[in-house]
Amino acid sequence: MDDKAGLDIDEALDAAGSWGRYQKIMAMLSLLSAIPNCYAALHFVFSHYDPPRHCTYPPEYYKFTNTSIAQDQDIVSSIIPFEVDQRNQVIRSPCKMYKRNYSHYPMETWSDHFKVNGSEVTNCMYGMTYDFSEAQETATTEFSMVCGDDWKKPFATSLYHFGAMVGTFPTSMADW
Repeated sequence: MDDKAGLDIDEALDAAGSWGRYQKIMAMLSLLSAIPNCYAALHFVFSHYDPPRHCTYPPEYYKFTNTSIAQDQDIVSSIIPFEVDQRNQVIRSPCKMYKRNYSHYPMETWSDHFKVNGSEVTNCMYGMTYDFSEAQETATTEFSMVCGDDWKKPFATSLYHFGAMVGTFPTSMADW
């Protein structure tokens, strides 16, 4: 040992001894406690899934849902406009519909009466319809965090992590 006070690292490890049963149990418990922490940080990936959706059709549309008229793409085109998405693909708008009075005309003639050009486009007037064939209901669908309210998803995530950050200060003070 040299003139310095205390032990060097090799002597300290020799004095502590090798890993025993207690150290193995504590290491395992520490690793297992990390699993819920990972879920808490990543659950927004799953709870904020945004399934395919479209505006709910007007009530007049549902009178004919069992007929071939309701499946006619011209009828659907007279309700939901087309738009270009982020991948430059032409799709039916997930957030907009034509603002029209559908009750004045029989559904069979909608495609004739409602020409796409010159029609006013508005936000969904009858709510949203989600396609749950790929996934189940999420926070996004339950609280309708889509279209104009899509800012709520990152805001909820930021609030959660801000709360976690603030919550670490009192627990770290307990170690002083």
